[in-house]
Amino acid sequence: MNEPLFKNAFVRGEDTAKELFKDYFLRSKRFKTLYMLFALLLVLSFFVSADTGYDTFLFSLFCGVIVAIILSIAYRKNVKVTVERDRERCNGKEPYNELFVYDDRIELDILGNNQTLYFTDAKQVSLSKNYIFVHSKANYVYSFKKDSFTLGSAEEFINFLRSKGIKEQK
Repeated sequence: MNEPLFKNAFVRGEDTAKELFKDYFLRSKRFKTLYMLFALLLVLSFFVSADTGYDTFLFSLFCGVIVAIILSIAYRKNVKVTVERDRERCNGKEPYNELFVYDDRIELDILGNNQTLYFTDAKQVSLSKNYIFVHSKANYVYSFKKDSFTLGSAEEFINFLRSKGIKEQK
C-alpha cells in the first residue's frame, strides 16, 4: 500500500458544523442564485411601487425577512442535527476524524469506521476560515481542519486538489 501524501486529524464538533453550514447557506450556487433572484425582485418591486404605491415593495421586503428567518432556523437546525448524529454515531464519544490523502483517494476514519472518496467522485472544494471542505458528487463532505495537518500543509493540500482538477467553489 502506498504512503499517504497528507494526514489531517481533529475532533469534529459544533464549530465544524457551523462553518460547514455557513459555507453552504452563504456560498453554494443554489443559495447564491436564490439571493440574486430575491435582490432582483426587490429592486423591480421598488420601481413598480414608485408608480403604484409602496405596497408591493413592502410586501417583497416582508417576504425577504421571512425567508431570512427561515434560512436562519434551517442553519441552526442543520448544525444541531449534525452534532447529534455525530454523537449518536460515535456512541457519545467525540468524533475524532483522521483523514489520509493518497494520490487517488481520501480515506476517512472516524472511531474505526472507514470511508473512501476517490478523486473521480469529488465534485468541488470550498474553503472557510478554518476548514477545507471536499464535496463528493453524492454531496457528502470531507472536512479538513486547516491547522490540523500532521503531514503536509493546508496550502499544499489545496494545490494538490487543484492539480487533480477539483474546482474551488467561489
